[in-house]
Amino acid sequence: MDAPPSGATAATMTDEERTRAQRGYMMYDWAKSGFETSVVVAVLPAWFAYLFIAANGQEMSFL
Repeated sequence: MDAPPSGATAATMTDEERTRAQRGYMMYDWAKSGFETSVVVAVLPAWFAYLFIAANGQEMSFL
């Protein structure tokens, strides 16, 4: 993605530049949200289970 010229602000961006920047941010946010969801749902539970077993051993009684 091309960066706006040096010293350009949101006030000096054209409508086309602003639209392109907004679409770029939307794609970034969409991808970031999917990645975070994947990590929270798939990776962290497995990691927590590994840490729990490492700390308490395989033979664990809960009652």
